[in-house]
Amino acid sequence: MNFYKNRLLLFYSLLISTLSFSQVTDLKNYSINQGLPNSNVVDAAQDTQGYLWFATQGGGIAQFDGITFKVFNEENGLQSNFINSLLTKKDSLFIGTNEGMSIYNNQAFRHFKSPKVNKLTSIKDKLYLATEKGIYQFKKNYTIPLQINIKIDNSNISNISYWNAHYWIETTTDAWKVNALKNPTSIVRVSKNELSQIFKYQPNFKVPNSLKNITNKVFRDRQNNHWILTSRNGIYKSMVNSFVHYSNIENYNVGEIKSIHLLNTNLLFTDGNAIYKKDSISFQLFNSQKLPFKATSIASDKSDNLWLGSENKGVFIYRKQVDSTYSVENFNTENGLPSNQIQHIIINENHIWLTTKNSGILKLDYDFENNSISNIHRFNRSNGLKDTQITNTIFHDNKIWYTTKNGALGYIENNSVVQYANILKQQSTITALAFTKNNVFLGTQGKGLWKVSTENLNSSPKRIDRSYLTSQNIRQLLIDENNLWVGTDRGLDKLSLQNNKIIKSTHYNANDGFTNVETSFVAIKDSQNTLWFGTNSGIAKYIPTENKVNITKPTINIEEIRIGLLNLDSLALVKIKDVYQLKPSQNNVSIQFKTIDFNYPERIQYQWELNGVKSKWSTNNTLNFANLQSGNYTLKVRSKISHNQMSNPKTFSFFIDKPLFEKAWFLWGISIAGLFIILSFTSLYVSGIKKKNKEKIDKLTLEKELNSLEQKALQLQMNPHFIFNVLNDIKALGNKGKSEELNSTISKFAGLLRSVLQNSRKKEISLSEEIQAITHYLDLEKQLSSNPFSYTIKTDTNTIDLEEILIPPMMIQPFIENSIKHGFKGNDKENKVTISFKINGSNLSCSITDTGIGFVQSQRLKTNTNHKSVALQVTKERIKNLSKYSYIEIKELTENNLVLGTKVEFQIPLKTDY
Repeated sequence: MNFYKNRLLLFYSLLISTLSFSQVTDLKNYSINQGLPNSNVVDAAQDTQGYLWFATQGGGIAQFDGITFKVFNEENGLQSNFINSLLTKKDSLFIGTNEGMSIYNNQAFRHFKSPKVNKLTSIKDKLYLATEKGIYQFKKNYTIPLQINIKIDNSNISNISYWNAHYWIETTTDAWKVNALKNPTSIVRVSKNELSQIFKYQPNFKVPNSLKNITNKVFRDRQNNHWILTSRNGIYKSMVNSFVHYSNIENYNVGEIKSIHLLNTNLLFTDGNAIYKKDSISFQLFNSQKLPFKATSIASDKSDNLWLGSENKGVFIYRKQVDSTYSVENFNTENGLPSNQIQHIIINENHIWLTTKNSGILKLDYDFENNSISNIHRFNRSNGLKDTQITNTIFHDNKIWYTTKNGALGYIENNSVVQYANILKQQSTITALAFTKNNVFLGTQGKGLWKVSTENLNSSPKRIDRSYLTSQNIRQLLIDENNLWVGTDRGLDKLSLQNNKIIKSTHYNANDGFTNVETSFVAIKDSQNTLWFGTNSGIAKYIPTENKVNITKPTINIEEIRIGLLNLDSLALVKIKDVYQLKPSQNNVSIQFKTIDFNYPERIQYQWELNGVKSKWSTNNTLNFANLQSGNYTLKVRSKISHNQMSNPKTFSFFIDKPLFEKAWFLWGISIAGLFIILSFTSLYVSGIKKKNKEKIDKLTLEKELNSLEQKALQLQMNPHFIFNVLNDIKALGNKGKSEELNSTISKFAGLLRSVLQNSRKKEISLSEEIQAITHYLDLEKQLSSNPFSYTIKTDTNTIDLEEILIPPMMIQPFIENSIKHGFKGNDKENKVTISFKINGSNLSCSITDTGIGFVQSQRLKTNTNHKSVALQVTKERIKNLSKYSYIEIKELTENNLVLGTKVEFQIPLKTDY
């Protein structure tokens, strides 16, 4: 392999040396090192998307997009790694292998068994397989052998074609011409020479001698690029280069170019170690020797004397002698030069301008006839040059312009310095400058390219759009007619200008012959308008070849569309008028698109437009749209290759349905339901308010009624008859002189009055107070009653003190009074009243039991006498209104049909004062 590479390099060297002023044709090699799976490439095909497919012997097939090889072999689905033929048809790739035929479609393989396939041929929309055992025809999902002739059917078929109404068949030993492949009526043996023009088509391309012996085939793609398929070295692609690079002159390896200078019709340049000269014939070492110092700059005066700046030895003057030799003089700090570190020399009229490394700029008033310096002007910090770290100087418009490391731009005119410090309004090193009409372009280190009006340098500079440049590290600028050439660390960018505006950019790198992509800081246009660019290893000459490169309009293909995580083709989507209908949840859309360009694959740019909103041009060919809102979407993508050739747009339209909660009918339904809920809630709220108001009214009515009942109870309890009887009894006791009984009666009556008056102010009193009031009342009734009786009061309150239990006042007295007044009347038994209090869970039970004539009989007597017990009725209502769990029961006590008495029992909620 190295032998052939060496021969190829020799061929290139000879070609370059003989075609120095003509188009340069080069070959670019793609081998295993670039990703090709095998060096023996036997066939190629190009699919509808523009991809190239290469068939190898042992490595499978490789898909190529101009930059990357994608390999398919037995490990990922191919039935054999030995491929003999390729054929593309519509969106399918047909592959002839040692094991039969395979079809690659929709990223999947299908295999069809047959003898070894040597060649695939499509004739009249029918696919034929030339195999080692006759000819087969492919029919949809199977292959079938064709029976033509026994000699043909058993032969190793190498090729088959159709021409002049006949099929031409070539075997390893013979050649045949038949009128049909099925039931032929004419079969003629022909010579192989007759087939040479049919089978041996050779593109109009001359294969280099160094590759002829190993070339399997020459394939031409749709851009008219020629691909040489070899048996040893992989693939070679023909290229029309735009540059010739010179990096070795007279066996010297040229380093980084420091300076380029035009001396009449000759071109001089230096890498610091030597001066190289290019004349009309060749490149050579100037003065036939290397320099004894490190050169930094070259200039010449009107006597053709050379002035060379050095890193640390001042200025060297090569004075031309009559015999065309040179005498050398050194001007340095020892003989009057202020600095030995010279970066740049500019010579005009009677002045020599020297740019030093850190000491500013020197202006030498020079007498060229007498070769003498009359005066030296120093421009440094003391006289206006505030920044002495000069990076570049040029002579323009009778001014010396300079740029600095700290971002300043300035000029010197009439021995005065005008400086614009930090002109870009940011910390940046200005490395290069170039003038057009009314504008100056400034190249920076890491901050890109800027443009400033020369008529108003105080105006805000404008930064050139990043998309026009491949790097923001600018090293050189050169104006050529309507083009601005920008040298960077990644090659060259040519910016086409129109009315001082950039209309397009073209990038040049290794694909265009600009092999040393990192430029140096110098470039020049010679007397023949040829452009020369310094690089980090030699000098490059530009040869305009745009009119010779076949520039075809690119096509863009949408390769994949994903909805969420699933491929579009795997989803059963409804399509209405080319618009895909998506569900609300299918609002994450990813799309991948591709343009193939084998001439300048790294210059392909893409632009997308979604519903009228356009993106900037970029190299990104994948889009991801997340969480899209519902609605109609139209996505357009297009591509642009070098020389601003643009593709027609490809369109993908889709509609994302609204979520259920955003649909009109749903919103109307929700609105109606919401209105109904609001109305219902309002109705319930109003009803609740009415209910609460009614409850408040009922409560107030009840409280009023209870208060009224309590007042009635008080009034009834102390009726005038009772008071009158007590007072008469007191009077009788006084008349009788029974002082002790008198005092006791008065004391009991006073206690009862006090209890009635005190309890009348309270809603609740203690059970102890109620029992005390009842005791006073019973004692007085017992003393006054005409029916003698006895009484007993019982309490069963567990551990609760009587003082802590609360009850409404005067609840018991009406029932006791009823027993005494009516129950004991006409009773011939012992009259007895038993009063009992008992806690029953959360209630307080009370019972009044007497041994009178019974409830029924006493009611009869009341009826006969027209007496109504108002107090008893009031007390019943009070008990029932205390709570819904309160109750009162009056019943007769009987035994063997004999009435034993009456029992009144009621229950009220238990309340305590803790």
